[in-house]
Amino acid sequence: MNEKLLSLPLHIQVGLGAGYLAYVIAYSGIRDHHKGIDIPFRAAAFGIVTIALLSITKGWKVEWSIAASTAGTVLFGVSWRLWGRRIYRYFLRQSGISWTDDTPSAWSAVVAENSRFPATQISVQLEDRTWLHCSQTYQMRALPFGPFVAGNNGDIAMYVDRVVPPEGDEQDYRETVSIDGWGANLTFIPASRIRQVEMRLISIPSRAGWMKRIVDCFRRPTSSASEAGEAS
Repeated sequence: MNEKLLSLPLHIQVGLGAGYLAYVIAYSGIRDHHKGIDIPFRAAAFGIVTIALLSITKGWKVEWSIAASTAGTVLFGVSWRLWGRRIYRYFLRQSGISWTDDTPSAWSAVVAENSRFPATQISVQLEDRTWLHCSQTYQMRALPFGPFVAGNNGDIAMYVDRVVPPEGDEQDYRETVSIDGWGANLTFIPASRIRQVEMRLISIPSRAGWMKRIVDCFRRPTSSASEAGEAS
């Protein structure tokens, strides 16, 4: 570690450390397009919150002051990710300053940054025009990495319950996606094999959304054909 950094005052060191932690949380999954100069300055911006909290809690024990200030900064980073960026963009647009933002691509906006509109279905068309479907994502949420994982480079890992070849009969895999004792069958699709992606999204009110996400974490996927038929 750089000796110059260790020679800085304690509140500066704590501010930089807590600021970087808040930055990592606030931009989790969407930092690929940040330049090297962006990281220290964004972390320092969050560190200002730490220094302010340290000054407020300066009458406390040092350990408690550092812990509270770090926790407060992390919560600020979470708040920035959940609401701050949205409010910031709204202000820029309504004030006529800019209609653009730091989103590098539509894929990033829909997949990496989106935490408001969960996908209920996802369909991927391959180069040979074969369609792979995850028709009912809620049934796959309790499976490992369920219901799907979308990489920043365009690749996708998903649970396929239906396959529709360009010519031929549709193949139904709802009964075999997850088998007790065998595990769940996750399909990895490289970006180079993907021709088109379609998603069906749903808008959930914020209060209901939090509760639904908690329930989904503990919901067991249905694996029998009768259960799948009832869900559809």
